[in-house]
Parts: sequence; structure tokens; C-alpha cells
Amino acid sequence: MKPLLSPPLDAVSRRVRGWALLLASYVAAVHLALAEDRYDKTAHYVGALFVVGAMGLVIGAALAAGGRRFSRPVLWSAWAMNVIIVVGMFVGFLVSRTVGWPDYHRHDWPVIQVIALVAEVAYLVLFVVALGQLRRSSD
Repeated sequence: MKPLLSPPLDAVSRRVRGWALLLASYVAAVHLALAEDRYDKTAHYVGALFVVGAMGLVIGAALAAGGRRFSRPVLWSAWAMNVIIVVGMFVGFLVSRTVGWPDYHRHDWPVIQVIALVAEVAYLVLFVVALGQLRRSSD
């Protein structure tokens, strides 16, 4: 039996959603891999922030990747939450390498973390693309 109304088209293309989920998963994995090391040192809050940020990023990316399964406010909220988390992680990394956080000041630039920074910037670019697609689909 054919439905009376066809389902709505995905507001954000599958390719953008897939890449966003992949990038968010990589950034989350890097932070989870480093969380235990940071959590065992004197700055316990850094490890806790790594875990909370990684979990929020994966949950938000999974919601954003859901496409039309969720309403438009849920999609907007998921993308916005992830942008806030990604920007926070990026700024947090730079602050920890320059002026430092209380009980936490690093001087190294490990390759895996630099790649995560690139992934965070790429996620922001995908957000701009998704934002354009979300706006176009609402017209």
C-alpha cells in the first residue's frame, strides 16, 4: 500500500551527515583515549571534561546523522551542541598549550591531537554546509 504523503526529504544530505559522524567519532575517540592519562594526573577535571565532551559529541553527531527521523528542532540542537563542544575542545587545546589551565599546562603538540584539531575545523565547515542545507529545505 502506498502512503498518502511521501516522507519528507532529508534536510541535510547523507554525505554531510556521514562525514560529520565520522569526524565527531574520531575527535571523541582521541579524547576518550587521552582521558585516562589526564584523569590520573593532578588535573582530574581535564580528564572528566574529555569524557563529557566526547560523550556529548557522539550523542549529538548520532542525532544529527539521524536525518529525517528527528524533527527540525532536534537536528538544529544536535548540530549547535556539537559546534559548541568542538569549539570548546579547540580553544581548550590552544589554551592548554599557551597560558595553561590550573594544574595543567602542556608544551607538546602530538600528531594525533593535531589531526583532531583539523577534524574539529572540518566539522565546523560541515556545520556551515548543513546550516545552508537546513535553511534551503525550510524555504
